[in-house]
Amino acid sequence: MATDKYSKGTVSIGEKIALFWLSADKDEKIEGILSTAAGCASLVTTLKKVYKSQGDGQMLFIYLAEFSDSEKIKALENYVKNTEPERISRLAFTEGNLFCLVIERSVIRGIKDLETNKSLMRFESPIRELIKKG
Repeated sequence: MATDKYSKGTVSIGEKIALFWLSADKDEKIEGILSTAAGCASLVTTLKKVYKSQGDGQMLFIYLAEFSDSEKIKALENYVKNTEPERISRLAFTEGNLFCLVIERSVIRGIKDLETNKSLMRFESPIRELIKKG
């Protein structure tokens, strides 16, 4: 994050991924899968001040959820890859038993998201490397 346009942010443990982020509102199957996560951590950050002119109110959310059931994590990954997010930019992938979800969203009404699904892909490789390092 230090080399990107986002500040360090805040890490929280014991989080839960909201169904909204997965485009799965009221989806009992996905809710059931998420409920089996052994744990979930999140990082929430905003743009560095030097980039605020590109879009005020931009927030980046990164969730890491751990699952012990490989079938459930694959089902979750497949679901997310086969749904088109509404009103958010999103990246999702798995690494081992971890599900990673990266969300970028403008939290100010009328301000367009700074990122796209495609631009968020730049985070996949560095996050995978961090996960592998443990």
